[in-house]
Amino acid sequence: MRLGVFVQTPGHHVAGWRHPDAATGGWPNLALTQQIAATAERGKFDMFFLGDGFATGYDEHPSTIGKFEPLTLLSALAMAMSKLGLAATASTTYAEPYHVARAFASLDHLSAGRAAWNVVTTAYDKSAAVFGRQHPPHAERYAISEEFVEACRRLWDSWEDGAFIADKASGRFVRPGSLQVPHFEGKYFAIRGGLNVPRPPQGHPVLIQAGSSGPGQALAARIADVVFTAQNDVGEAQLFYKRLKDHVARLGRSPEQALVMPGVMPVVGRSERDAHDIFAELNANIDTRQAFTVLSERLGADMSVHPFDGPVPDLPQTENLKSRAALLVQMARREGLPLH
Repeated sequence: MRLGVFVQTPGHHVAGWRHPDAATGGWPNLALTQQIAATAERGKFDMFFLGDGFATGYDEHPSTIGKFEPLTLLSALAMAMSKLGLAATASTTYAEPYHVARAFASLDHLSAGRAAWNVVTTAYDKSAAVFGRQHPPHAERYAISEEFVEACRRLWDSWEDGAFIADKASGRFVRPGSLQVPHFEGKYFAIRGGLNVPRPPQGHPVLIQAGSSGPGQALAARIADVVFTAQNDVGEAQLFYKRLKDHVARLGRSPEQALVMPGVMPVVGRSERDAHDIFAELNANIDTRQAFTVLSERLGADMSVHPFDGPVPDLPQTENLKSRAALLVQMARREGLPLH
């Protein structure tokens, strides 16, 4: 069994920070993050994972309004952790391959080979405004992502292992012939120079992918060492697992090369009744306006125009987070859930 902890210090629940027993203090909270990481390593967890996003505003989820840049934070944590895998999200839509390859190679060296990159296409179109760009359509974002990852792989292989010999007697800092300058020409990116970071201890940092749509699964089958997924039905989860593993095999990879890690948000109590009471208390503290902002983002449509106590309406297909929107709608229809 492999265990990872997805850390959002104010809590994944939109009102988690309001619980009387929740940690207090200014955000982002480095001390709390360090405590969570130390607990995860002591508890034999394999991975400490940080998501990311670019939007901010009064009604955003508390975990995204103000936060550390993930790779900077993981570099700090790497100094105190010796075994815990350190994973972070980085966008392939709003970044350059050189910057991402350089940052994750550096983290891999700083952590002695514990870096992992969660490859995301950035689902939400509001992120585009921060960069002054147009948000690409869903299918194109995945085409960009595949090319982006290939460019990073070429950059990580710029130097051979053990190239930096620092031989004082010969005066050679690097071994002759150890630099293989990548020449990559794609539709979206071009690489014509090497990476000025030695080859990462892992060769390539671990690659994670979390898309469950058709293009997302296809990208995961081609590149991923780890696949994150959220499934609320056992049958659908088994079908997802089988389809992904079959796709991996068709591409000539061993199915064991793609580890599937399903997500779960536990509510912990001393008894089942206690856990239900805690969950009810969390829900009672929800700010409706903020919750509707988060829900609208997840579903790709403005939910505030629909009755609060009514059923989930028929929605147009979103160009944002397709798989998560479909999963939430299916769950609501299956369990007869209203919007609230």
